Amino acid sequence: MKMIAANARIEMRVSSEFKKLAERASILSGERSTTDYITRLVEQDAKKVILQHQSMTVENDMFDQFISACDQATAPNKALERAANKAKMLGF
Repeated sequence: MKMIAANARIEMRVSSEFKKLAERASILSGERSTTDYITRLVEQDAKKVILQHQSMTVENDMFDQFISACDQATAPNKALERAANKAKMLGF
């Protein structure tokens, strides 16, 4: 994992059983801390989830239907513009 200075904090409550499990796994995996262990796991999973949602594969006929619908589309309404702005603000 890249060493980047921590400048943000995430707080969460977990059961004592979960905490013990994470602590034990972090020790067994050789991590310096439980925080490093959990951070590594979240980073790995987050990247995988984001990659899964960044693209899609569709059949040719479905793609042709999509392009046809785009060609026939009218100007976006205010609700669509708000949704697009929100998605952009959230990094999508």
